Amino acid sequence: MRAVVRALLYAFFYLIFWPFFFTKKFGNKDYKIDGKTIIIANHFSDFDPFFIYKLYGFKNKIVFVADNRVKKNIFTRIFCWAFNCVYVNEGAEQNFATVKKCIDVINQGKVLMIFPEGVINPSKQCFFDFSKSFCFLARKTGAKVLPLFIDPNMGLFTKTYIYIGDVFTSEQIASFKDDLVASINVQAKVFDYFGYVSEYKENKKSKKKE
Repeated sequence: MRAVVRALLYAFFYLIFWPFFFTKKFGNKDYKIDGKTIIIANHFSDFDPFFIYKLYGFKNKIVFVADNRVKKNIFTRIFCWAFNCVYVNEGAEQNFATVKKCIDVINQGKVLMIFPEGVINPSKQCFFDFSKSFCFLARKTGAKVLPLFIDPNMGLFTKTYIYIGDVFTSEQIASFKDDLVASINVQAKVFDYFGYVSEYKENKKSKKKE
């Protein structure tokens, strides 16, 4: 039932908004998810999950981690139900139930998708600090971490830029001093991808002016 609703929602949404969903990929463009995987990405817009789903959702079962507050709105609640969300109670000191669900999801062979900034960052100028939770989950489950940078551009017939980064193995994550240091290093990589895409955009603008 959920899969049918998800397919219908995606088809309906894409049918209406397809002129806004063109993408250009950089980096590890042909990467195919294999084995236990946690995808992490910056969070600049409400549409980021749809770009993730467009990239990997048709060949993999993706479970998104979402703020519990999205359930207050009936429309986002339906979308989150259809797209297999695990909920985090923002402000709670501990989220043991959520952590257990995430570990179960990964161990079941599904892909866990986390926006470690925790909230949308509409400024698109920098990142909020990444939560270290994805590093803890990678160590506990042996999952790989696939970092992405998404630069959403929701203009008509314009392209959203997505940089697909190099995978961090669970061994690499565990090699850092602690989960905080690991998350800082992963965030630094995503920031590098941000810089690459920004440079590409600037060069593109310069060529147009010539």
